[in-house]
Amino acid sequence: MFMRNTTARDWILRYIEMRHDLNDPKEILRLAQSADYLDQNANVTDTGKLLFEFGKFDGVHKNGQHQSCLNLRHPCQHHNQHGND
Repeated sequence: MFMRNTTARDWILRYIEMRHDLNDPKEILRLAQSADYLDQNANVTDTGKLLFEFGKFDGVHKNGQHQSCLNLRHPCQHHNQHGND
């Protein structure tokens, strides 16, 4: 369980770093905690576990035959072409 939490925590912190183009580890941690991905002790919360699991699924999906859009506010043409609105 410790290894899985460490992997999830690392993935969440990297995700926030890349998604928000941040370089400050304290700011990344603060954002992860304010989004309830990590608790005040930097342990992965249930919300963080869901984000990690979804991110793993999305990564598998991207490496397969389809490309998914992470920005849900802007539907991608690929999914519209295949009827996956």
